[in-house]
Order: sequence, then C-alpha cells, then structure tokens
Amino acid sequence: MKKETKQILDYLHVIFEVIVIFTYIVSFVPAAYYFLFFITIPLLIAVLIFSLQKKDKATNYIVINLILSILVFIPVLGYLALIGGIVMSILSILIVMPELKVIKTNKNNDTKEDKNEQLIIDSKPEDVIEKESQN
Repeated sequence: MKKETKQILDYLHVIFEVIVIFTYIVSFVPAAYYFLFFITIPLLIAVLIFSLQKKDKATNYIVINLILSILVFIPVLGYLALIGGIVMSILSILIVMPELKVIKTNKNNDTKEDKNEQLIIDSKPEDVIEKESQN
C-alpha cells in the first residue's frame, strides 16, 4: 500500500472515529440511540475495513467498539456500552494519531523570483533598492 493512501486512510479513520464519539454522546438522550443504527455502525464497519487494509493495531479496538454499538440496543447494558464505545473510540484514535504526519511542502523548489519576492516582503525599502542594484 502506498504511503499516501495509508495516510489518507489514517485521516479518514480519525474523522470517522470523532463522528462515532459524537453520535455516542448524542445517544445518551433517550430515543436518540437510533442514530447508532444509521450512523455509527456503518462508520465503524468502514473504519474496520480501513484498519484491515492497513493491518494496524486498532483493529481489535474497532471490533470491540462494533460489538458495543450493537449492545447499546439492550436496555440495561445501553449506557455502559455507550461509555465503553466512547473509550474504545478514543483508544483507537490514540493508536492512529502517531502515524499521522503533517504534509510539508518542499522549500528547495523556490525560484529566483520567489526569493526576490520574499526579500521584498521581509526588507525595508532602502534594503530592497540596495539588493536589487547588486543583482
């Protein structure tokens, strides 16, 4: 798998897990746990597929989270499963976060014009006239 593809899947994983945490929090409202059936379970299945493709350590947490999202529909276990699902989502995010890297631009590709523009922006007017006369 390409590095860029894995990075995109990691970003999607984190975004989906944040949405899952939000739906778990909303599900504490009575009768709002139906959101889990239409939003959380499909998102967790998608995250599970991402995790299986990446072969990372978050797969076990996602499977447990998927089971907990199904247990929410049992009245007695519902609130405990919601709390457990939030914890599992947070743990899954913490596993994926170190793999995320900030995309950096290559500054070595600057042209001479770009350097002159930066010089003009960073300098006083007298310095610019002096530097341009030297070139």
